[in-house]
Amino acid sequence: MNTFVNRIAMFAAGAVVFGTMAYGQQMTADIPFAFNISGKTMPAGTYTLVDTSGSGTHVTSLRNSAAHASVLAVSSGVNSNVTGSPSLVFACRASACALAAVKTPDGTRNYYPNWKSSHDRATLSMVDIPARFTRAE
Repeated sequence: MNTFVNRIAMFAAGAVVFGTMAYGQQMTADIPFAFNISGKTMPAGTYTLVDTSGSGTHVTSLRNSAAHASVLAVSSGVNSNVTGSPSLVFACRASACALAAVKTPDGTRNYYPNWKSSHDRATLSMVDIPARFTRAE
């Protein structure tokens, strides 16, 4: 039963992502370091991001086609008060970086890194990587 539910959830997320790709708006960013998102470590490289929304949540698909790596990240919504040039914001500590936010001219989608200790949270530095809007192929 659990496998069936997982397949339905993945199918629904895929349908949302592919529907947005057909619309034609996505972002591309060159990320020069490995990073964590949704419990997965992603390698450095060029990433295509496709953001979708629905029912108050936003799902961002990050895909590195050269490394054959992809992941889905879920944010709780868009903060339309924080806008700016397209970029990805990473929270970095000594041993790792994690995606913390995706900024667009429409607002910012926040992703909260799961740092275990207060020491990890206290020693964070923020890294802002510029992104560019591209058309879906």
